[in-house]
Amino acid sequence: MTTRLRRRCRLLSNAALLFIAAIFSPATCDRLSAAGPADDLIQQGSALSEKGQYDEAIATFTKAIAIDGRNPSAVGRRGLAYVNKGEWEKAIADFDATIGLNAREPSAHYNRGFAYFRQGKYDKAIADYDEAIRLNPKYADAYRDRGYARAMSGKPRDGLPDLNRAIELNPQDQAAYYSRGAAHARLADWDLAIADYDRALRLDPKDANTWADRGYAKTMNNDLDNALADVTRAVELAPEEPSTWFNRGFCRYRRGEIDKALADYDQALKLDADYAEAHRERGFVRGLKDDFDRAFEDLDRAVELSRASGPARLRRGIIHARKHQFDKALVDLTEAVKLDADSAETRFHRAVVYLNTGKAEEAAADYREVIRLDPHEAEAYEKWDVNPETVEGQSNVQRLERALAKHKDEAREHYARAVALHKEGKLVEAIAEYDKTVLLYPRCPDVHYNRGLAYRRNGSLEQAAVDYTQAIELDPKFTVAYSNRGYVNFKLGDTAGALADFRKVLELDPQNADALKSIELIEKMQKQGDSP
Repeated sequence: MTTRLRRRCRLLSNAALLFIAAIFSPATCDRLSAAGPADDLIQQGSALSEKGQYDEAIATFTKAIAIDGRNPSAVGRRGLAYVNKGEWEKAIADFDATIGLNAREPSAHYNRGFAYFRQGKYDKAIADYDEAIRLNPKYADAYRDRGYARAMSGKPRDGLPDLNRAIELNPQDQAAYYSRGAAHARLADWDLAIADYDRALRLDPKDANTWADRGYAKTMNNDLDNALADVTRAVELAPEEPSTWFNRGFCRYRRGEIDKALADYDQALKLDADYAEAHRERGFVRGLKDDFDRAFEDLDRAVELSRASGPARLRRGIIHARKHQFDKALVDLTEAVKLDADSAETRFHRAVVYLNTGKAEEAAADYREVIRLDPHEAEAYEKWDVNPETVEGQSNVQRLERALAKHKDEAREHYARAVALHKEGKLVEAIAEYDKTVLLYPRCPDVHYNRGLAYRRNGSLEQAAVDYTQAIELDPKFTVAYSNRGYVNFKLGDTAGALADFRKVLELDPQNADALKSIELIEKMQKQGDSP
């Protein structure tokens, strides 16, 4: 595995989630015995739950508890009935009582973790999954849901080792592949996400959520024909679900089928008149058609329904800018940045508004953030420029590049110092200089790669992975960055990501001995893990 410092650099030359959350079935508490005088009532309540008659089931379990209040099965099963009704606090209270009666039962902790997850209390959910796994180290569902909770809490890379372990323990679990696909999607690893959704669909070809999310991943991967087929299949499987129409509308918008997108958004809103995302996207598309009055009706409604939503403010800000209402646009886009500081698209649009109001330094600062958050060559950002204007013969993206380039000489000086300090083994000081370089001019892949080497040598593997990824985004043929990211992914427990990286190395360099050996080792480990 090579870790040589890469000196060549362009600086030294002239160079909307839309996720449908997976709904997992909580543990059935079968391991909690239903013995004693309440047994018949518990069986009756369970039969009612299986029929979906949850109110009747809860009443029956409550009678059983009145007879035998220390029966954990009656309390736990009532908690599950509350889960199915979405009454999370009542469910948690029952699971608290179940744990009080039998704290060593893994499924009781798992069930409470599930209820916390559905409330969005990810830390509490993860703590319960931790305890379930401590009590049963081979509890595949707990690994799966802990990994998914980590991914949904904003730490998708931290969730991957758990999701890999869940699949090792239960290779036939459709939800585990779906969850790992969602984690990869959160990392914008669209090919890996699609591969996991493929496996999930082989196990359950009628799961509308998976069809919809694979379609979204393909949309983001610009495989728009196949994306449309997937989201259309989701609509066929769940036509009563507003989100399936919404996802197809988004795909059709990306395909340039504006009127068809509007028709899908209309259908989503017929099914749910308060569907904030559908108001947001319909308003945005109407604005692109210069139907401003109806656009702002939808966009204002979207903001009203989801005041903590960055995308709603973003979309409204873009349409204000389209009308040349730059003051209003700046208010919305600044609020969108506050709500979602990691949205590269929001930073891009605010940068353009800054340019159009004569604030070049502010524009350059936002554009640096765009490249840091979503590193690509300049042409890739043209997709966001839905209000294209030419000033002095230059597009908005070209104007932003020009504003950024004013700081290249200063960045070059910091980079030279960083390389010298790195070679001396002064890693903390080197990283500080790399940071200054990236802050001034984040477009050079070698700077990210070298900073990644410094982080790796310093033991900061997650940060190293981020830098290798940024280097690859800026230079998709950067073979050694794939190789080093593969090593880091392997050390972090992401074997699927490691394999994908080493296979990419072989695609770029078919004779690469390190990649061949690494693939052989990982595949051997996977086969051993699958052995009984």
